Amino acid sequence: MIWTWQRRTWRRVLSLTLLVCPVTWAASHSPPTVTDILTDNFTALNGLPQSTVDALARTRDGYLWVGTQDGLARFDGNRFKVFNPQNTDGLSQGHIRALTAARDGTLWIGTQSRGAVHVVNGKFIPYSVPDGLLSPFVRCILEDRQGAVWFGTQEGLARRWGGKFDSFTAKDGLADNNVQALAEDPQGRIWVGTGSGLSLLEEGKFISFPDEQRLPASP
Repeated sequence: MIWTWQRRTWRRVLSLTLLVCPVTWAASHSPPTVTDILTDNFTALNGLPQSTVDALARTRDGYLWVGTQDGLARFDGNRFKVFNPQNTDGLSQGHIRALTAARDGTLWIGTQSRGAVHVVNGKFIPYSVPDGLLSPFVRCILEDRQGAVWFGTQEGLARRWGGKFDSFTAKDGLADNNVQALAEDPQGRIWVGTGSGLSLLEEGKFISFPDEQRLPASP
């Protein structure tokens, strides 16, 4: 049976460590003390493909996905199922750099040097430079409120929308092509962290803040 957080009286959070808080804390909403917290550690000895975790995501079906430097793992609350190039068609590299759970229940994967992978109904569908990504090194992935999926790569920013990729680089106003982080604010604006500063996509245009410039206030 798939393990879901909503049906438990306690919660587990994995960042290589699961913290389990007792029912009394959930009921009273008072902060737990050190003695109230139990810790379970998970490493390669417990079923992870590798002990260095670079990414986490939870899909709509309740599974927790763990991206390591030597494979992808799916956790159901009891055990890990491992996906790697040896046992999974479409996943050609095990070094997972980014994971994003889409609202439609699918999973997007970013790899160190083999592009992105879309997991749909158990099928792993790869995308790379020939498909429209600017680089096979995908550092971060974001699904925005409209359903477009953004990919931060070592050579620029790519957006998948309507089954097609668009690309954006420093020529389009990015502070730097080396995209390292992505976020969407409450106004639907896309913020892009790069190796040389921060960029903001607003109304179809990039505004960059390469140094310690004052950022615009949210309306």
